[in-house]
Amino acid sequence: MIYFWIIFLLIVALTNLDWIEAYKEYKFYFALFIGIILIAFAGLRGNIDLDWSNYLDHFISTKYELSKGHYGYQYYIVEPLYIFINQVAVLLNFKFQSVLFFVATIAVSLNLICFWRYSKYFFFCVLFYFVHTYLLKEMLQIRAGLACAILMFAIPYIQEKKFKPFFILVVLAGLIHSISWAYLLVYVFCLFNIHKKWYWIILFSSLFIGQFFPLGDLLFSISDINTDIVALQKVAGYYIDQEFNYALGVFKNPTLLKQLFFLLIALYFYDSLNKVIPYFKTIFNLYFLSVCWLALFNDFALIAGRLATVFSIVEPILVTALIYVLKPKLRYQLPYVVFVWILALGILFYNLYIQTFMMPYNFFWQS
Repeated sequence: MIYFWIIFLLIVALTNLDWIEAYKEYKFYFALFIGIILIAFAGLRGNIDLDWSNYLDHFISTKYELSKGHYGYQYYIVEPLYIFINQVAVLLNFKFQSVLFFVATIAVSLNLICFWRYSKYFFFCVLFYFVHTYLLKEMLQIRAGLACAILMFAIPYIQEKKFKPFFILVVLAGLIHSISWAYLLVYVFCLFNIHKKWYWIILFSSLFIGQFFPLGDLLFSISDINTDIVALQKVAGYYIDQEFNYALGVFKNPTLLKQLFFLLIALYFYDSLNKVIPYFKTIFNLYFLSVCWLALFNDFALIAGRLATVFSIVEPILVTALIYVLKPKLRYQLPYVVFVWILALGILFYNLYIQTFMMPYNFFWQS
């Protein structure tokens, strides 16, 4: 795990460039440098997680189907654009690793470009991205990671109510991972100009319902009735499988508590943050939906977690948002920065050693 900690410490050191004026002109080059490292780290990894073998199976299956002249989507079990990436790699006689490297290149690049555009504190965003989203998406669930990276680009179009380019990006992401279609809900939600008091009402109502009347059973009941709908069939299948059907809880779920903490801070400083952060309203709404969804469907872990993580891709931006508010007050800003560093360290430690979904890092030529 030493490689993860080396990169972590490097990013922590680079966070100082977010406010040292003397190095502003070099910030872009350091951003490019850390981007290359993150792409190489994800793209050159070997078999270090459970999903690696699944993606290898997809690649082998693609090679087999193409050898029989089967190009159509009906011969595969995942979304067509991801299959197309595999097909191109096979037809060019590339190895499986080329697929991982290509997906990592696009996903990491899109995320970093969005952080650069949406936040003044780029390296703080990269830090929080690395310890959670990067590990879960770019290193594990690469289809979901690529889809989420594309959806990050849709944020300006949501806020500016430009449905056509927004819908094109959602379709593109949906052809990689079907969970992307949930962003249509985000677009509808952002059409309403919600007053701050209604955010409070909706939030506490969601926490109350999630604590006493969670909606996972209701979702299963709907999926069990509408068995002709493929997506609902998958929901029913996951619900029956005990590996996925377990409760996360509301006030005992560390992820929800962490998100709730930052959401409450952002809600309290909503008006101030809305003036200084580009597209803050949409970023806030995404995070707000993530917290509410986690609470409401906490009794169905897979559905709660997967959709919530798609909405919470803006977390690195929101976590660093308080630095904007505290900037004039250095005695408050510095403790918060230290808190962010320590929290990021704790999240990385939790993901590497407690979650245990990832084995020690090795390069693909070592596997």
